[in-house]
Amino acid sequence: MSFVTHKEKISDYLGMARKYIGTNDFVNFMKNISIAEYLSENDRESLEETLFLLAEGFYKFGKYKEAYEVVNRILTLVENEKTRYRLLRTKGMILGKMGNLDAAIKIFEKLLENCSSEGWSLNNLAWIYLYKYQLESDTEYLPKVIQYGLKAVESFDFITDPVLKKSILINLGNAYWYCENYEKALEFFLKALEFVKDDPDPKILNNIGVTYARMRKIDKAEKYLRKAELIAERKKDYFELGQANLIRARIYEWNYNDYMKAKEYFLIAFDKFVLANALLEAYKSLKNILRLNEKLNRESIDILCNRLKTNLIENLGEEETLRLERRED
Repeated sequence: MSFVTHKEKISDYLGMARKYIGTNDFVNFMKNISIAEYLSENDRESLEETLFLLAEGFYKFGKYKEAYEVVNRILTLVENEKTRYRLLRTKGMILGKMGNLDAAIKIFEKLLENCSSEGWSLNNLAWIYLYKYQLESDTEYLPKVIQYGLKAVESFDFITDPVLKKSILINLGNAYWYCENYEKALEFFLKALEFVKDDPDPKILNNIGVTYARMRKIDKAEKYLRKAELIAERKKDYFELGQANLIRARIYEWNYNDYMKAKEYFLIAFDKFVLANALLEAYKSLKNILRLNEKLNRESIDILCNRLKTNLIENLGEEETLRLERRED
């Protein structure tokens, strides 16, 4: 007969909680993590591990305020420098997600004082300045993104996490994209793709697709958008499915002036963003649909008016038609 120790019970519940983070099941995550927390009350080591996972879970599920509170709670318990470093890094990321970007910057800059080539902090600073640019449209932030990103790339030999490397390269690619240096953006997006060969990321594929579209290489753009869609479908990643169709809508509008086709893709994008609960993106897609509807209606009216005018000229003659038009005015 085998007996399950107290620590093993905690470990089992933590394992289940991790599993439910992976399957985006918040309810079952909370059930298991709550039991683990209860069992860990008198076991400081297990409590630290449990709370760390609780903070991670809250962060992954977008509950940043709760994650922030848990991290602050753990910081009162932990003395180990490495663990505190991880917690402060997590705290900075949470602050960034909560929109407190300046406070997040201070944390990451402080962490860099101890290690100027630390990849996570460099990348987080790059991400924050990129986010600030997206919020404020201030191009002064973009050189900072590139500065921190390139410095992070220099430390690649010391970075073992392929996800971090991918993130660094994507941030750099995005910065160059916003600088309209599409060749450089493409270079970094393609490099990022190398770190996810076993599990391709539809986000990167969409980034490559939209970059090729900007470079007017539509065939190549379509190739990567199709790949992005296939993988996003398999992963049920509705957000990136929406993005792929959004990019297609732009291609048909900007490159072909095919407003009807563009509207169709905006509609698909709208549906996917709703499924992804990406309400801002859904709202923007809806606005584009309404804008194109108005444009198409206006064009239809213009075509109809021109057709009627042609018929009038054929039946009444140009002089009589002009006289009638002046009388109507």
